Amino acid sequence: PDSCDPVARESTRVRCVIAYNAQTSNDPLFVLAHIGGPRIPHPKVLMFYGVNNAEALFSEEMCPVLNDASPITHVTPDDPPVMLIYEWPLTPTPLPEKTRPEVLAHHPKFGQLLKERMDSAGVPCHFHHKKSPPLKDAQRDFLRRHLLEN
Repeated sequence: PDSCDPVARESTRVRCVIAYNAQTSNDPLFVLAHIGGPRIPHPKVLMFYGVNNAEALFSEEMCPVLNDASPITHVTPDDPPVMLIYEWPLTPTPLPEKTRPEVLAHHPKFGQLLKERMDSAGVPCHFHHKKSPPLKDAQRDFLRRHLLEN
C-alpha cells in the first residue's frame, strides 16, 4: 500500500469468477463416487497426473495430489463469488460406465457439488445449466456487481 508505483498498490486478488463447464474436481475417485462414468480413468487423466496406469494413479502417495488438484477441496469463506454455467442439462447421476468423456468431464453435477460446498462456506455461487440458464444479462450484471465494487 505504500509503494510509489500505483500499479503495485493494486490488489491482485480475484474479485469474482465466471466458469463454463467447469471441472470442479480432478480426483477420479471423487468423480466416480459423485458423478459416475467408467471405472478406468480416461488416458488424459493419467497424462494430467503424469502416471502410466490407474494403479499408479490410485496409489497412496497420489492421494494428496488428487486432492490438491481439485478446486472443490479448497473452498474457504473468503473466496470470491462464482457463477457456473454448463451447456448440458443436470441429469441424474451416477452416469453409466459408457458415458462419453466430454459429457462426464463437464457434467453439471460438478457445478452443483461446488455450489453446495460454497453455500456451506457462505460464498455466493450462482449455478446454471441447460434447463436452468442464466437470465439474459446475468453474466454482465454479475461482473458489474463484483468488479465495480469498492
